[in-house]
Amino acid sequence: MQYGKLIQNSFGSGLTFGTQVDIFKLVIRRPKSPHFEKGLANILRRDQGDKAVRLFALDCLFDDISIIVGNSPQHEAPSTLDLFHRYSLMVREAASERSPWEVPWICALFQFKKKDGDGVRIDIRRGTFLFNHLQASKTLSDAGGSMLLGEFVRNMKRVLVDRLRTRTMKVDRVFAELSLFNPYIRFVPRSLPGPRQDDGNWFNHRVQVHLQRITILDTLCSIGPGGSPSARMKHQR
Repeated sequence: MQYGKLIQNSFGSGLTFGTQVDIFKLVIRRPKSPHFEKGLANILRRDQGDKAVRLFALDCLFDDISIIVGNSPQHEAPSTLDLFHRYSLMVREAASERSPWEVPWICALFQFKKKDGDGVRIDIRRGTFLFNHLQASKTLSDAGGSMLLGEFVRNMKRVLVDRLRTRTMKVDRVFAELSLFNPYIRFVPRSLPGPRQDDGNWFNHRVQVHLQRITILDTLCSIGPGGSPSARMKHQR
Protein backbone atom coordinates (compact mmCIF):
# COMPACT_ATOMS: atom_id res chain seq x y z
CA MET A 1 0.00 0.00 0.00
CA GLN A 2 1.26 3.49 -0.81
CA TYR A 3 2.28 5.96 1.90
CA GLY A 4 2.89 9.29 0.12
CA LYS A 5 -0.43 11.06 0.77
CA LEU A 6 -1.13 8.92 3.82
CA ILE A 7 1.85 10.47 5.61
CA GLN A 8 0.39 13.94 5.04
CA ASN A 9 -3.17 12.97 5.99
CA SER A 10 -2.27 11.00 9.10
CA PHE A 11 -0.67 13.79 11.13
CA GLY A 12 -3.29 15.15 13.46
CA SER A 13 -4.98 11.72 13.62
CA GLY A 14 -5.41 9.46 16.65
CA LEU A 15 -1.75 8.41 16.70
CA THR A 16 0.73 10.60 18.55
CA PHE A 17 3.12 12.58 16.37
CA GLY A 18 6.10 10.59 17.65
CA THR A 19 4.45 7.24 16.96
CA GLN A 20 3.53 8.22 13.40
CA VAL A 21 7.09 9.35 12.74
CA ASP A 22 8.41 6.07 14.17
CA ILE A 23 6.12 4.03 11.90
CA PHE A 24 6.94 5.89 8.72
CA LYS A 25 10.69 5.94 9.46
CA LEU A 26 10.61 2.16 9.89
CA VAL A 27 8.66 1.56 6.69
CA ILE A 28 10.62 3.99 4.51
CA ARG A 29 13.96 2.68 5.81
CA ARG A 30 12.84 -0.94 5.65
CA PRO A 31 15.49 -2.34 3.23
CA LYS A 32 18.28 -1.11 5.52
CA SER A 33 16.71 -2.11 8.83
CA PRO A 34 17.19 -5.74 9.93
CA HIS A 35 14.94 -5.12 12.95
CA PHE A 36 12.06 -3.65 10.93
CA GLU A 37 9.43 -6.26 11.84
CA LYS A 38 10.23 -6.36 15.55
CA GLY A 39 10.31 -2.58 15.88
CA LEU A 40 7.07 -2.08 13.97
CA ALA A 41 5.30 -4.89 15.85
CA ASN A 42 6.29 -3.36 19.20
CA ILE A 43 4.83 0.02 18.17
CA LEU A 44 1.58 -1.55 16.99
CA ARG A 45 1.15 -3.62 20.16
CA ARG A 46 1.21 -0.56 22.40
CA ASP A 47 -0.59 2.06 20.26
CA GLN A 48 -4.13 1.77 18.87
CA GLY A 49 -4.35 5.08 17.00
CA ASP A 50 -5.66 5.99 13.55
CA LYS A 51 -7.15 3.19 11.45
CA ALA A 52 -5.56 4.20 8.15
CA VAL A 53 -2.07 4.36 9.65
CA ARG A 54 -2.53 1.11 11.57
CA LEU A 55 -3.76 -0.87 8.57
CA PHE A 56 -0.98 0.60 6.44
CA ALA A 57 1.61 -0.43 9.04
CA LEU A 58 0.12 -3.89 9.60
CA ASP A 59 0.01 -4.50 5.86
CA CYS A 60 3.73 -3.71 5.67
CA LEU A 61 4.44 -5.83 8.73
CA PHE A 62 2.76 -8.94 7.31
CA ASP A 63 4.27 -8.66 3.86
CA ASP A 64 6.23 -11.81 4.75
CA ILE A 65 5.13 -13.56 7.93
CA SER A 66 8.00 -16.04 7.78
CA ILE A 67 10.49 -13.24 8.51
CA ILE A 68 8.65 -12.21 11.68
CA VAL A 69 8.35 -15.80 12.90
CA GLY A 70 11.96 -16.58 12.03
CA ASN A 71 13.22 -13.58 14.04
CA SER A 72 11.02 -14.18 17.09
CA PRO A 73 11.03 -16.83 19.83
CA GLN A 74 8.15 -19.30 19.47
CA HIS A 75 6.57 -18.23 22.77
CA GLU A 76 5.72 -14.88 21.10
CA ALA A 77 3.47 -16.66 18.58
CA PRO A 78 0.17 -15.71 20.31
CA SER A 79 1.17 -12.04 20.29
CA THR A 80 2.03 -12.17 16.57
CA LEU A 81 -1.22 -13.97 15.76
CA ASP A 82 -3.15 -11.40 17.77
CA LEU A 83 -1.68 -8.64 15.59
CA PHE A 84 -2.56 -10.58 12.44
CA HIS A 85 -6.11 -11.07 13.70
CA ARG A 86 -6.44 -7.29 14.16
CA TYR A 87 -5.09 -6.85 10.63
CA SER A 88 -7.62 -9.32 9.19
CA LEU A 89 -10.51 -7.57 11.00
CA MET A 90 -9.49 -4.22 9.53
CA VAL A 91 -9.19 -5.64 6.02
CA ARG A 92 -12.61 -7.26 6.46
CA GLU A 93 -14.07 -3.93 7.60
CA ALA A 94 -12.70 -2.14 4.52
CA ALA A 95 -13.76 -4.95 2.17
CA SER A 96 -17.29 -5.10 3.62
CA GLU A 97 -18.00 -1.37 3.40
CA ARG A 98 -20.81 -0.71 0.91
CA SER A 99 -20.02 3.01 0.54
CA PRO A 100 -16.26 3.23 1.08
CA TRP A 101 -16.11 6.74 -0.43
CA GLU A 102 -18.00 7.94 2.67
CA VAL A 103 -15.41 6.54 5.10
CA PRO A 104 -12.49 9.00 5.53
CA TRP A 105 -9.87 6.51 6.75
CA ILE A 106 -10.52 4.13 3.82
CA CYS A 107 -10.34 7.00 1.31
CA ALA A 108 -7.09 8.24 2.90
CA LEU A 109 -5.44 4.82 2.83
CA PHE A 110 -6.48 3.66 -0.64
CA GLN A 111 -6.40 7.10 -2.27
CA PHE A 112 -9.71 7.40 -4.12
CA LYS A 113 -12.65 9.81 -4.17
CA LYS A 114 -15.90 10.47 -5.97
CA LYS A 115 -15.32 11.98 -9.40
CA ASP A 116 -15.79 15.78 -9.31
CA GLY A 117 -19.05 16.92 -10.88
CA ASP A 118 -20.12 13.33 -11.54
CA GLY A 119 -21.36 11.52 -8.44
CA VAL A 120 -21.60 8.10 -10.05
CA ARG A 121 -17.93 7.33 -10.62
CA ILE A 122 -14.83 6.89 -8.46
CA ASP A 123 -11.41 8.34 -9.27
CA ILE A 124 -8.50 6.15 -8.11
CA ARG A 125 -5.11 7.75 -7.65
CA ARG A 126 -2.48 6.39 -10.07
CA GLY A 127 0.48 4.46 -8.69
CA THR A 128 -1.35 3.27 -5.57
CA PHE A 129 -1.84 -0.31 -4.38
CA LEU A 130 -5.48 -0.37 -5.49
CA PHE A 131 -4.86 1.26 -8.87
CA ASN A 132 -1.98 -1.09 -9.72
CA HIS A 133 -3.91 -4.23 -8.76
CA LEU A 134 -7.01 -3.24 -10.71
CA GLN A 135 -4.95 -2.33 -13.74
CA ALA A 136 -2.95 -5.57 -13.56
CA SER A 137 -6.19 -7.57 -13.59
CA LYS A 138 -7.41 -5.59 -16.64
CA THR A 139 -10.26 -4.17 -14.56
CA LEU A 140 -9.01 -0.64 -15.21
CA SER A 141 -8.17 0.53 -18.70
CA ASP A 142 -4.84 2.21 -19.41
CA ALA A 143 -6.75 5.37 -20.30
CA GLY A 144 -7.73 6.33 -16.74
CA GLY A 145 -8.45 5.36 -13.17
CA SER A 146 -12.19 5.75 -12.73
CA MET A 147 -15.09 3.31 -12.53
CA LEU A 148 -18.77 3.24 -11.59
CA LEU A 149 -19.60 3.13 -7.86
CA GLY A 150 -21.03 -0.40 -7.80
CA GLU A 151 -18.23 -1.75 -9.96
CA PHE A 152 -15.66 -0.09 -7.72
CA VAL A 153 -17.13 -1.63 -4.53
CA ARG A 154 -17.11 -5.14 -6.04
CA ASN A 155 -13.56 -4.88 -7.33
CA MET A 156 -12.13 -3.28 -4.21
CA LYS A 157 -13.62 -6.10 -2.15
CA ARG A 158 -12.17 -8.70 -4.52
CA VAL A 159 -8.67 -7.20 -4.30
CA LEU A 160 -8.74 -6.99 -0.50
CA VAL A 161 -10.18 -10.49 -0.03
CA ASP A 162 -7.54 -11.96 -2.37
CA ARG A 163 -4.78 -10.17 -0.45
CA LEU A 164 -6.12 -11.34 2.91
CA ARG A 165 -6.62 -14.91 1.65
CA THR A 166 -3.03 -15.17 0.40
CA ARG A 167 -1.60 -13.87 3.66
CA THR A 168 -3.93 -15.89 5.89
CA MET A 169 -2.99 -19.13 4.15
CA LYS A 170 0.71 -18.25 4.51
CA VAL A 171 0.25 -17.49 8.23
CA ASP A 172 -1.60 -20.75 8.83
CA ARG A 173 1.03 -22.75 6.99
CA VAL A 174 3.96 -21.11 8.80
CA PHE A 175 2.48 -21.61 12.26
CA ALA A 176 1.45 -25.19 11.52
CA GLU A 177 5.09 -26.00 10.78
CA LEU A 178 6.45 -24.62 14.08
CA SER A 179 7.63 -27.45 16.33
CA LEU A 180 5.90 -25.98 19.36
CA PHE A 181 2.50 -26.18 17.65
CA ASN A 182 2.91 -29.22 15.40
CA PRO A 183 0.53 -31.90 16.78
CA TYR A 184 2.81 -34.67 15.49
CA ILE A 185 5.81 -33.51 17.55
CA ARG A 186 6.04 -34.04 21.30
CA PHE A 187 7.73 -30.78 22.24
CA VAL A 188 8.27 -29.49 25.80
CA PRO A 189 10.25 -26.27 26.40
CA ARG A 190 13.32 -27.03 28.51
CA SER A 191 13.31 -23.61 30.13
CA LEU A 192 10.30 -24.48 32.32
CA PRO A 193 11.06 -26.05 35.73
CA GLY A 194 8.99 -29.16 36.51
CA PRO A 195 7.56 -31.79 34.12
CA ARG A 196 3.94 -31.19 35.14
CA GLN A 197 4.21 -27.45 34.65
CA ASP A 198 6.02 -28.11 31.37
CA ASP A 199 3.12 -30.20 30.11
CA GLY A 200 0.47 -27.73 31.28
CA ASN A 201 2.12 -24.65 29.79
CA TRP A 202 2.95 -26.47 26.58
CA PHE A 203 -0.65 -27.67 26.19
CA ASN A 204 -2.23 -24.28 27.04
CA HIS A 205 0.12 -22.48 24.68
CA ARG A 206 -0.71 -24.85 21.85
CA VAL A 207 -4.47 -24.58 22.44
CA GLN A 208 -4.27 -20.77 22.49
CA VAL A 209 -2.47 -20.66 19.15
CA HIS A 210 -4.81 -23.26 17.64
CA LEU A 211 -7.87 -21.20 18.62
CA GLN A 212 -6.29 -18.03 17.26
CA ARG A 213 -5.67 -19.74 13.93
CA ILE A 214 -9.33 -20.85 13.78
CA THR A 215 -10.49 -17.28 14.53
CA ILE A 216 -8.28 -15.87 11.77
CA LEU A 217 -9.54 -18.42 9.25
CA ASP A 218 -13.13 -17.65 10.27
CA THR A 219 -12.53 -13.93 9.65
CA LEU A 220 -11.39 -14.74 6.12
CA CYS A 221 -14.34 -17.07 5.48
CA SER A 222 -16.79 -14.43 6.72
CA ILE A 223 -16.05 -12.12 3.76
CA GLY A 224 -15.56 -14.80 1.10
CA PRO A 225 -18.20 -16.69 -0.87
CA GLY A 226 -20.64 -18.47 1.42
CA GLY A 227 -19.92 -16.16 4.34
CA SER A 228 -22.90 -17.20 6.48
CA PRO A 229 -22.13 -18.87 9.86
CA SER A 230 -23.57 -22.23 8.74
CA ALA A 231 -21.58 -22.20 5.49
CA ARG A 232 -18.39 -21.30 7.36
CA MET A 233 -18.95 -24.11 9.88
CA LYS A 234 -19.47 -26.63 7.07
CA HIS A 235 -16.31 -25.38 5.29
CA GLN A 236 -14.18 -25.65 8.45
CA ARG A 237 -15.30 -29.25 9.03
